[in-house]
Amino acid sequence: MLTAFSLTLAVLAGDALIILAFDSIVTGCRANIETLPQLVSILAKSVSMTNGIVGGQAWECEKTVALPMYHAAKTGALFVASAKAGAASVGGCGEEWESFGGLLGEAYQVADDIRGVRTEVVQTGIDLDAAVHGAGAEGMPVHGHEDQWRHQRMGHLVWRHRVQKGC
Repeated sequence: MLTAFSLTLAVLAGDALIILAFDSIVTGCRANIETLPQLVSILAKSVSMTNGIVGGQAWECEKTVALPMYHAAKTGALFVASAKAGAASVGGCGEEWESFGGLLGEAYQVADDIRGVRTEVVQTGIDLDAAVHGAGAEGMPVHGHEDQWRHQRMGHLVWRHRVQKGC
């Protein structure tokens, strides 16, 4: 949407989809109205400024952020809501599905971030392998912790990619 139109239209489309989600819950709960309050609450929290996708989007305006918090608040919040709402809609306990949704959302967000970096690499010709494996001011691998260092370095590259795009 963003590349085809504009940031303004993309934001408006996102807003409209959030409102449509509330409408879908109301429509879907007509046969089982007692689940409506819980489902509306789950959805509202997933899009909130505090822990939802709106808050996650706001993190992109900051210069630094802890990636786990960012991932949890961004797309992760929607995966948590989906897992919890699925359970709640059939009378189950949505809270039991929160960690599953969080992990699935984090995995999705990491994959999406990596895809974004890979796309940038193709478009700009950056040597990602050298950037991920290279040493420099941002730190050297500690013996036995190379994989953790590479993961942190990749996280840094992903965040730098997002910050350079601007808020």
